[in-house]
Amino acid sequence: MAIETPTERTTNPDECYPWLEKQRRQWQELRQANRLPHAVLIRGLAGSGKKALAHAMAADLLCEQHRENGPGQAGANAPENDALASACGACSGCQMFAAGSHPDYHVIEPDGQFIKVAQIRQLTQNLSLSAHRSGHKVAIVHSAGQMNTASANALLKTLEEPTRDTCLILVSDESDRLLPTITSRCRLMPVATPAAAELAAWLGQDSERVQRALILAGGAPLYARQWLEGDALDRFMAFLNTLMGLARAHNSRADVLEVAQQWQDEISDQWLAALSRYLVHLQALGQGMCRELSGDRALLAQMGHSAIETDHWAQKLRQLAHLRQHQGSALKKELLLEEFLINWKTTPHAPWP
Repeated sequence: MAIETPTERTTNPDECYPWLEKQRRQWQELRQANRLPHAVLIRGLAGSGKKALAHAMAADLLCEQHRENGPGQAGANAPENDALASACGACSGCQMFAAGSHPDYHVIEPDGQFIKVAQIRQLTQNLSLSAHRSGHKVAIVHSAGQMNTASANALLKTLEEPTRDTCLILVSDESDRLLPTITSRCRLMPVATPAAAELAAWLGQDSERVQRALILAGGAPLYARQWLEGDALDRFMAFLNTLMGLARAHNSRADVLEVAQQWQDEISDQWLAALSRYLVHLQALGQGMCRELSGDRALLAQMGHSAIETDHWAQKLRQLAHLRQHQGSALKKELLLEEFLINWKTTPHAPWP
């Protein structure tokens, strides 16, 4: 099962993932105090829910009940005594927003590999006009780190000369590189990831199982949720157990080739990235540096005394990096996997029988 890029948008505009409620609340407090910045940079791991947060923040600004009843209030649809209520979901503004037809809401996403200068210039022109609904004008720039030099400079001009009642929400992965002149003109809103217990409570799943999924997902909760769907996690752990079992001396070359044939259709770059993360977890466990999950000791036991050797783990991770590097090449996938498994098997501690 391939782990795809998760949808980071909840069903309703006034919903937000529970681990993002702190940031949502901060935004509502700024709106309540009439201290909204003209630009916000939401930054965090891919799969952490940044897009859903940006969507919810835009919904809050475009709700017309807030405007009619004063800052921070959402009229009859607001929770009783909640001065920081979210978008009401019922007014004309909310209905147009939910339908994707709000005239004062603009979304920019990469066109191919980059956000192009023409997209930013069109956005600047749209934001220069008066609001159609006499409220805020809101623009979300997704994957802001994918602006090329020309588009970044064009956006910088907009940030330097913001128009009235305009809010730009930039969304960026942690690894993205944005111009310092852009980040310095935005209010930074970092997105934290939830602890395993919090995510387990939200998903209604066993905490240890969720912890394992978070390791595979690199800490990203929405990717972890995908690992927990269906049998993806169980299939991966079965592969990992098979892989670790290849360190046993009684496995022959024919056994290795059989494993390659069995798993070649399952292996994707997401699986290999997850494998790399779990190997690092096992290395840390073997050196007494992290919490043990059920079954981890049995996996380490299959590697014998090499489980505590730093050079051994470095060798395995290099072999895995080589496989990932050539996954998209013209080389046949089956041959690449066979090479990886043969190299994995061939160690000073486990000669061919």
